[in-house]
Amino acid sequence: MSDTQLASMRIGAVDTAIDELRQSRGGNNIFILDGQTDAVLDHIHRDDVLNNRHKQSLQDSLEIFDMTVIGDGRYAAHLGKRNGLIVPGEDGELLEFRIFEAVKYRDTSGILKIDVYANATFLDLKTARVFDAMKTDPLTAVQHAEQALAGTEWQVGQVDYAGIRTLTFDDPFNPYAYLKRIAREFELELRFYVTTDGSRVTGRYVDIVEQVGEW
Repeated sequence: MSDTQLASMRIGAVDTAIDELRQSRGGNNIFILDGQTDAVLDHIHRDDVLNNRHKQSLQDSLEIFDMTVIGDGRYAAHLGKRNGLIVPGEDGELLEFRIFEAVKYRDTSGILKIDVYANATFLDLKTARVFDAMKTDPLTAVQHAEQALAGTEWQVGQVDYAGIRTLTFDDPFNPYAYLKRIAREFELELRFYVTTDGSRVTGRYVDIVEQVGEW
């Protein structure tokens, strides 16, 4: 048998393995966003997602998403640093992440795969602006949130009423730190999500609501 025939057989076996992987997966589609314009570049069908993990940590102020996808799809060209991902959440909301690393490789079976690692985009609020140390006026949670998000890409969504608080900040702080302080002082929970019109992101929101459980 010639080398060409052997190569053809191997390629055929790999293609068959990829098809079997695609047919065995479930889940929801993931959309890829242009990191500059927020426009939807492409989507990753659920059958191309081999595994994924969504991790949230209140203690570390982290929210990450990583996944392994089959690497021969049209979408592969868009899985670069700084591009975004829209991932369906457990309650049907849309979560937004920004890719910070993507690694393409072939596994031991010769199947091309891409490992993608991304952080939640709301973490950009840490560098959106700097507030000077201050003591706020007595405000409701929604009033505090509006003050925290002024001048950023994020907007206030649903906010549960939990009284009025005066907050004192002894050191300079950022919008994300302000939101975390609001949640702690009012004993509420932060929920970040985005909306789209199918072609681009149309809004970024944070709800501040009663806690329903721990991350």
